[in-house]
Amino acid sequence: THANSMVAYVTGGGQGIGRAFAHALGEAGAKVVVVDLVLAKAEAVAYELSLKGKQCIYLQVAAVHESVMSAVTVWLLSLFKARSFLLAVIIFQQGLMENKSEQRISK
Repeated sequence: THANSMVAYVTGGGQGIGRAFAHALGEAGAKVVVVDLVLAKAEAVAYELSLKGKQCIYLQVAAVHESVMSAVTVWLLSLFKARSFLLAVIIFQQGLMENKSEQRISK
């Protein structure tokens, strides 16, 4: 399916609606990057997903800036040993949701 080639970078993924999105995207087959300000929360959600057999990692990131995303993208390409993948960025900050459109990322 489409989601099987997708990496979902979910900020605020350690709790609430971000956690729900991380689980839903993992269930749909995406590789999930759970990102939260609190490392323990991101780790807990990644652990929940791993118990379901989902491929995921967790990160503590204070803010999502272009430079951070560039570094994370290079790292994800290496981690998932991919030449390209579909990155869907979902940002949950300060109670507001901004959904960035999907974009193809390649080396």
